[in-house]
Amino acid sequence: MILTIRNSDISLKNLRNSTLPETRARDWLVDDTSGWVCDNFYGNSDKKKDLEKRYILALFYYSLNGDNWMKCSANETVPCHRHVRYLDKSDECEWFGNTCNKYGELVKLSMSTNNLDGTLPHLLGELSHLESINLDSNKIKGSIPISLLNLPQLKRLYMDDNQLIGTIPSELYNAKALEVLDIDENWLTGSISSQIGDLTRLQYISLKSNLLTGKIPEKMGSLNELKILLLHGNEFVGIMPSSVCDLFKSGKLQHLQADCGMPQIEIKCTCCTRCYPYK
Repeated sequence: MILTIRNSDISLKNLRNSTLPETRARDWLVDDTSGWVCDNFYGNSDKKKDLEKRYILALFYYSLNGDNWMKCSANETVPCHRHVRYLDKSDECEWFGNTCNKYGELVKLSMSTNNLDGTLPHLLGELSHLESINLDSNKIKGSIPISLLNLPQLKRLYMDDNQLIGTIPSELYNAKALEVLDIDENWLTGSISSQIGDLTRLQYISLKSNLLTGKIPEKMGSLNELKILLLHGNEFVGIMPSSVCDLFKSGKLQHLQADCGMPQIEIKCTCCTRCYPYK
């Protein structure tokens, strides 16, 4: 059996290293499929897609230290009440944290507070039907994978309370389907691009408790669907744009929080519903 994964950066040298996530995922896949790969695999595109998906999810498991997850690890000493363990022989749509549509396509990946520790593999971006990713409250390191932001149907991204570093990738501003962006409580740096105004479906943005700098873009006032905007705990400066304040009247904005409180006012904001430090 030969399986080619698109956009894979696995080298022959890496495949000889039995400790790497790519190698462990490959070895697991070979063992996992030994009993059900049929003779007509070649030319069977559906079977190939199933194998690709299982490999990518196995890579996700090994890249995020799956054997030490708090719930539903393949390690049978870990509790998994009324759920199916990851890397089980069953359909991957039945594994804990995975939700598929009626066509067997993975649409939701939910692993909140499960001791995920490591960097996300960029091949997750090959799961092109993903609409919701919830990986909050873990120990995920590195930068936000660009491949995730290129997912055409991504609506909800929860990666708050992790250890992410780097700037907000420019590819984020092409995620036109995005409705929820929750990347607070990380170590993200840099500024917010004015291109954020292009994400007109956004309803919830939480960037609080990072290391972000610069001014709040005037273009944020284009987000007419926005209900909650949390910006405090950063190093933003200047004045909250009037276009953002106008969203309380012209849009759907209900909550706006920034570093506009005493003793050191970082942002002047006359419309914020809460200023930090607390007044």
